[in-house]
Amino acid sequence: GELTASLQRTVAEAKEILAALPHARLTQRIQTMTGEMSVLEAIYQVIGHLQQHTGQIIVLTKQMLGKDLDLTIPRPR
Repeated sequence: GELTASLQRTVAEAKEILAALPHARLTQRIQTMTGEMSVLEAIYQVIGHLQQHTGQIIVLTKQMLGKDLDLTIPRPR
């Protein structure tokens, strides 16, 4: 529960930051640890990174519980 709450707070904070980001800023070039890219490219890299870790957590949880987590949306009828 504590981890879920922490993730929800982090996602909510990220959504607020992205909502306040001026559109013109998305095309600005920035220097990152991996090189130069636009702000939008950096955002997509972070999203991809989060997706990878989410997938890892799901796979490990399924293995530990030995069952499907029923995460399909929409739910089968």
